[in-house]
Amino acid sequence: MPATQDHFERANSAPTLHSGLLLYDADCRLCRALAAAALAADRRGRLRALPLQSADARRALPSISDSERLASMHFVDRDGHHSAAGDALTRILALLPGGRVPAAALARTPRLAEAGYRLVAANRGRLGQLLPARALARADRRLSGRAPSA
Repeated sequence: MPATQDHFERANSAPTLHSGLLLYDADCRLCRALAAAALAADRRGRLRALPLQSADARRALPSISDSERLASMHFVDRDGHHSAAGDALTRILALLPGGRVPAAALARTPRLAEAGYRLVAANRGRLGQLLPARALARADRRLSGRAPSA
C-alpha cells in the first residue's frame, strides 16, 4: 500500500474526511506560517501537513528525489495525485473556504500561478524574517496539531 494511502487511512480514523496532504519546508519561516494559515482556513479539517524533511514526506513522495522534493511545496490528494509549486497552491486553495474562485483563476493561468509561487519562493527568506516570533510559534503549534497520526 502506498505511504500516502497509509497516511489517509490513519488520519481518516477521525470523523472528518481528509482530502489532502500539504508538504512544506520546515526550515523556512514563511513556509511554516503559510502552511499553518492554510490549516487555519481549512475549517472542515480536511488538510494534513508534513515537513518535507520528514521520513513520512519521503514515503509520501517516493518517486521524487530529495533535492526535487525540497525545491517547492507539494500536495498529495487522497487518491495519491501529486502536485508541486504553483499547481499545489492552486489545488490547496480549491479546498479552502472562499478558495474555489481564486483556484479556478489560477488553474486557467498556470504560468501566472507558477510565476507568483516562484517570486514568493525566491524571497521567502526575507519575507520570513518579517514574521514575529509569536506568530511563528502559533504557526508551529497549529502544524504540530494537524500532522497525520503516527
